[in-house]
Amino acid sequence: MLRSIPLVTLVLAACAGPTEAAQPRMIGAIESFFGECEGACQHTLVMEGGAVAILRAQTYGGADTLSEHRGTLTSAGLQRIAAIESSIPTLRTSYGCPDCADGGAMRLSLNRPEGASVHTWEFGQPPAELARVDRFFDDVSQALRACTEHVDVRPDRSCSPISR
Repeated sequence: MLRSIPLVTLVLAACAGPTEAAQPRMIGAIESFFGECEGACQHTLVMEGGAVAILRAQTYGGADTLSEHRGTLTSAGLQRIAAIESSIPTLRTSYGCPDCADGGAMRLSLNRPEGASVHTWEFGQPPAELARVDRFFDDVSQALRACTEHVDVRPDRSCSPISR
């Protein structure tokens, strides 16, 4: 009887799927924001470990609202974010003049073994070392905002588009 326990354990572990899906991502969140703005002024793409992506859109002016759209990264999306995460070099805290003259800004929150860090850059003007992060944010957040499938993400069925 004791000899069958390791076999059963191996079978259950194999059926549980890849352990990577349960591990937290290095990229905790990618965010776009505009300081003086009315409407959908802040979009935060949160990576909840594994394949879960959540887009939170904050709307200001009149009745402030927060909407949340969930999606699942596809295998292509998981490969893309893993490649991005493995290539992120040491980063400066800030690049350019984020949100100066209300031009908007981007913010990246990282969870590295040596500690958490936050990095900002001008909206639409990523430095070379953050261009892939910026493009990933654009692709996934646009798909979740519009509730349309993309090669990297599949929105949840309960998704309803966010108006701009």
